[in-house]
Amino acid sequence: MDIQDEKVIIIGSGTSGISAANLAVSKKAKVSLYDQKTLDQHEDKAKDNLYNLEKSGVKLLLGVDIIKHIKDYKLIIKSPGVPMDLDFIQYAKEKGSSVIGEFEFAYRYCMADIIAITGTNGKTTTTSMVASITKAYIPNTYVVGNIGRAFSEDVGKITRDDKVVAELSSYQLESSIDFHPKISSVLNIEADHLNRHGTMANYIEAKEKIFSNQGEEDFLVLNFDDPRCRLMEGKSKARVIWFSNKEKVIPGVYEEDGYIVEHINDDKNRICHIRDLKVLGSHNIENALAAVTITSIMGIPKDIIEREITSFKGVAHRIEYVGSKKGVDFFNDSKATNPEAAIKGLLAMDKKVRLIVGGLDEGNDLSKWISLFTDLVEKAYVIGETKDQFAKIFKAQDFNSYEEFNNLEEAVQGAYKDAFEGECILLSPGCASWDMFKSFEERGDIFKNIFQSLEE
Repeated sequence: MDIQDEKVIIIGSGTSGISAANLAVSKKAKVSLYDQKTLDQHEDKAKDNLYNLEKSGVKLLLGVDIIKHIKDYKLIIKSPGVPMDLDFIQYAKEKGSSVIGEFEFAYRYCMADIIAITGTNGKTTTTSMVASITKAYIPNTYVVGNIGRAFSEDVGKITRDDKVVAELSSYQLESSIDFHPKISSVLNIEADHLNRHGTMANYIEAKEKIFSNQGEEDFLVLNFDDPRCRLMEGKSKARVIWFSNKEKVIPGVYEEDGYIVEHINDDKNRICHIRDLKVLGSHNIENALAAVTITSIMGIPKDIIEREITSFKGVAHRIEYVGSKKGVDFFNDSKATNPEAAIKGLLAMDKKVRLIVGGLDEGNDLSKWISLFTDLVEKAYVIGETKDQFAKIFKAQDFNSYEEFNNLEEAVQGAYKDAFEGECILLSPGCASWDMFKSFEERGDIFKNIFQSLEE
């Protein structure tokens, strides 16, 4: 992709925007960067990044009326958080501009094979499992996308012999055009981000872009136990390989007699026993099945897969054991940003639960999750803008053991005051974090800091 001397504008001044701008500068484009915030509204670290961009020749358009400028750019590269339906984006497309995401932009300069993973839940854990196994066999493995580092930041170092493992959200996929991974995987599909995508059909369409450009020489890994994933089989030219926690799927990876079994080609191989996994919950068994499927397709030796999958201890903010005080265990499940993820966190607990819930309303139906509270939750501690929504469903389901709090610290202290020895306090909000926090990571880190400050 030759963009030398082409006028390019980056939308968004976060990590992906800064990385995309630096990549565009390295390709000798005439680069501008827009953000709706003025320079003074940025934090100090962000200001430093913007100053450095300006020194490299990037034109900063901060806090301006972008509609007056956007028609001057034929290539628009947007950050994942920027919706495609914004007026200025639609206007630019009508004027003939190409609009792509940061991941798509970086992909066009990548020479290595890409393993791409999406789904409503389990993306980060599965991606981390795949990365751990792959790195043990191919040290030059890059982990990019929704999991942390922007692809644009690393793509200049990646050679043809390296491997790329990418976690991709619907936000990143919706603006993809040419993206073509060697192996793709859709782990599951549940209602999520409907405030962004509008309908389930739009959300699923964004997810399906992960395999839309794959051919017969590629692989698509799907969850046989998820009806929506099963429907995707006929939509891709790639060879479909299944994983299942309920059925014996061939070609695929499944559980049999307590073992994870790989049966993709002619041979049938036991990888490990389920009890040897160090991660909690049936959903993590699914994640392990997916990871074994992907890495088996890659040809990674079975002994390496077994060693890495049984030593994997989980990821931060996903049913993360924080510690214990006065005999009460604390778990950080801040990454449960939708009800389906929160259900899995709740079902993973093996003791009475004091559950901290609430956050940003993304249009998700909370009722199925809350229906489990009567049997599994000793008391719910509610925060965030969804308080009224929770209260309405609690009343409808006759669940009366709850209390509302102004912030996370008050909720944790309230739960700790109420808790008895042998119980657990679980932060599993079932909602996005952006009403009160910058990210689910910040929410989880604050939870852990609050835990440290509690007196025995």
